[in-house]
Amino acid sequence: MIEALWYKFIQTWLLGFVATILGRYVGRTAVRFPETWGARGAVFLQIWGFTFLAVLAFGYAGYLFGFQEHTQAGFAEFLFPLIAGAYFGRQVLLRRMANGNGIRNNTP
Repeated sequence: MIEALWYKFIQTWLLGFVATILGRYVGRTAVRFPETWGARGAVFLQIWGFTFLAVLAFGYAGYLFGFQEHTQAGFAEFLFPLIAGAYFGRQVLLRRMANGNGIRNNTP
């Protein structure tokens, strides 16, 4: 069971990458990636993890609704997690921009 989840997590890296790119370029306001590579990696890992959880959640919901196999693979395990990951990625990038690229200034 754990191995199957691990492989599904590894398989969703491309979906997380596409969600990251969509979150960056789709929307009304311009959103920038953080300037440092470490912060970019942290954003990608957050989106990747969220996309993995969305794949599990929508996959289980599709199973409960009794979707056919092609509908399950197309919508519940690909399109819906991609849209949710892109939205989450946009929100993460917007919040990072509001914090000054993730650098917190605790001095008044």
